Amino acid sequence: MSGLDGVVIDLPAVGEPFEFRCHPLGEQVREGVDSWMRRVATGIFDPVPLEGFIEQDHSRWTSFTQPDGDVRRCVLSARIFNWIFLADNVHALITARTAADAMNDYDLFRGALTGGSDGDGLSPLWRVTLDTWREITGDMPPGLRDRATDYFDRMMVNWRREAEWVAGDRDGLPELEEFLPVRYWAGGIAWAIALGEYGLGLDMAPLLRAHPALAELEETTVWHVTLANDIHSLRQEVLVKEGHNSVWVLARGRAENLGSAVAVQIDRLHELESEWFARRDAVLAGAAGELPEVRRWVRSLEHLIGGNMRWGMSATRYHGPGWIWDGKLSARWMMTLDRTVAIHGR
Repeated sequence: MSGLDGVVIDLPAVGEPFEFRCHPLGEQVREGVDSWMRRVATGIFDPVPLEGFIEQDHSRWTSFTQPDGDVRRCVLSARIFNWIFLADNVHALITARTAADAMNDYDLFRGALTGGSDGDGLSPLWRVTLDTWREITGDMPPGLRDRATDYFDRMMVNWRREAEWVAGDRDGLPELEEFLPVRYWAGGIAWAIALGEYGLGLDMAPLLRAHPALAELEETTVWHVTLANDIHSLRQEVLVKEGHNSVWVLARGRAENLGSAVAVQIDRLHELESEWFARRDAVLAGAAGELPEVRRWVRSLEHLIGGNMRWGMSATRYHGPGWIWDGKLSARWMMTLDRTVAIHGR
């Protein structure tokens, strides 16, 4: 592919049928995250880049996707989401020279995550991740803790797989059919669903085992959020970081430009929306749908999809400093190295 800088993409509205509400105490969530970030990151990251990261207000992702969560638990979730956004920035900079150190960190972290080791030898970045995760899971019922930890571990396994593929050269990535199952877990959305349950005081593990239709709905939710995010983050991940995501792999495999690949991904998202509502209706019409906790959980999945769409459209993390979203879910954008530019007159 050539001519990545200045690529124009068309975004027909995606996600409109999904309910969206921001957490009513979103500012409290942000304050609880920003003060914590400044405290734990001191000495790990340079102050100026850290402040630029904080100004991107990653806590809004939690406020947008968990509007009904307990505020204290939302603050804790937003802290680890923020830290993982930061870790993802580091992950995206892995090169052939740094891949061995990065993968050693991933292995040490996974050993502490699933094996209960104390994490000796972890870099400061991953030490904070481990300590924060243990604070959260100490407040979880056993079933949810095991499932959330399993999902987190799967994310790390697949981060490691991506690092092995890339190691400084994104041409090392496989074709889309092999890439997507890795992206499903590496995107971290299944893990985010478990943290959403934590915010609501739910433990869906027994019900997911008893009712396969719930697991199917969870799977469709993960795919929608993951593939939508790969469109919204395209500028940051592919142009700025010279990295990769599913849109880039799709475009490379079909020898298309990024704009054409986005159109294919949009079509897939519309298919997933129809699939999501069909699966939701089947869940609510079945025996599980009579349970109040199932109805709360289903609604939380809808909030996750609707909130993620608004986050992705509005995030300065993806679109550059000074980006102001017009509130519409349809758009035409020019993506440049400096920023996303909205093209009006659609």
